[in-house]
Amino acid sequence: MTMRVWVDDALCVEVGPEMFYIEDDVDQSRLRYSGAAQKLCGSCPVRPQCLEDAMTVEYGTGLGRRYGIWGGLTPIARVRLARQRGERVAGRGFDDNVE
Repeated sequence: MTMRVWVDDALCVEVGPEMFYIEDDVDQSRLRYSGAAQKLCGSCPVRPQCLEDAMTVEYGTGLGRRYGIWGGLTPIARVRLARQRGERVAGRGFDDNVE
């Protein structure tokens, strides 16, 4: 399934990107993501496709190159998922207790 197809059915298109991306130039790992965004993702019919697109685009990248809530997961959670899948993640580790 291509991104263009699943995006048409995504719930996030109704609310806009602001809920899913929080700007912080100082330290991306310290961002506090909106629970509302994750709640919306939890009921989205295309959540699996969204997450897989994010994982594909971010493949091999570290935390500093991952932004926003995708498929209901924060950048830290997506790094963890990548590691669980056996993907090599660029950069040094991060504090697993931060979320």
